[in-house]
Amino acid sequence: MDEASPTKWLDRQIIKKFGLSPQNEFDYSAARDEKYVSNIDHILKDMDIIDSKSSALLAHVSIMIAVAFGLTAIDNLNYVVKGLLYVEAFAYILVALFLMRCLEIVGPPLRKMESSDRQMFDKYNYEILVRRAVYQTSVRAVIWLTVGLGVVLTIEVIIWAVCKIHV
Repeated sequence: MDEASPTKWLDRQIIKKFGLSPQNEFDYSAARDEKYVSNIDHILKDMDIIDSKSSALLAHVSIMIAVAFGLTAIDNLNYVVKGLLYVEAFAYILVALFLMRCLEIVGPPLRKMESSDRQMFDKYNYEILVRRAVYQTSVRAVIWLTVGLGVVLTIEVIIWAVCKIHV
């Protein structure tokens, strides 16, 4: 992948935000190696796990996007609540784009094979480091966005109830 690509830029931002280094993954791998499997095996296993979990979380996010946009179609919806629902839906869209980074395939044609085993191992090590950070960040964002949607809906119910009482 091109060094100037948006994905590489996003990777660098994630690594900078979390203070990650390849040594983080090497240390984690070494601790697992003592008890479990070879390093590359654990990276591939973790990629598989993150892929599955990201797919499931992406399904939840897609449903929440539909719910948030669907609720904006209600005729008598308070304009502030409607605005919050749009903000919520767009935030979920950003999380969906972020999560799709975890589903990227490593290898040709967009990612060339490295010339040495060491370079290939370093590439996979870097990839799992980024994917783990993306997934963990996405989970936290989805938790807060889901709580936020619950708050927005609660506010709308309260507004609706108060308006019904005063009519």
